[in-house]
Amino acid sequence: MKYIFDFDDVIFDSFRFKKEKLFLALSHKNVTVEQIQEIYKKRFTSPENLFRNVASKCNIALSAKEQKSIIESIFTNISSFLHLDTVEVIQKKGKSNCVILSLGDSEFQKRKINTVGMDDFVFHVEIVANSKKEWVIDFAKKYKTETVYFIDNTKEHLNHPEFSLLPNLKTILYVGPESLKTIQ
Repeated sequence: MKYIFDFDDVIFDSFRFKKEKLFLALSHKNVTVEQIQEIYKKRFTSPENLFRNVASKCNIALSAKEQKSIIESIFTNISSFLHLDTVEVIQKKGKSNCVILSLGDSEFQKRKINTVGMDDFVFHVEIVANSKKEWVIDFAKKYKTETVYFIDNTKEHLNHPEFSLLPNLKTILYVGPESLKTIQ
């Protein structure tokens, strides 16, 4: 069996990370967390690019050293945002059976995954910019003699008609630790 785990909100609590780290770290002087959230919604991007967008739209002038310090603070102690139940399942299933599939800014996703050390527990990390569908289909075809589980927290990523044409592909909607019981 092979397992495809989404990173954000399956392995890593991105909702809490954004609320407690990303948006707070980027808020500055007269810039509110709400303003940053609005900018983030319009164009998801790396913290560096998000910071540049916020600085530009809100007329913030910071030195390169100050900017670097803010960005570094975002990635400090982020292992506390891991869903330990999911990490435990990945460890039990074994590195040779698990991959991480993530949607988003490549550098930002890689940095989060590497910083929390999850790249050590999987045989492959794939980051896509637009859709997970094609990668999942190709992976399931490559491992057609094995059952492939795709675990994601977003229904839209799991409900592609083409997935039903792959008898070895099983999808699991992650809504919390209880979602993983079917594969434990």
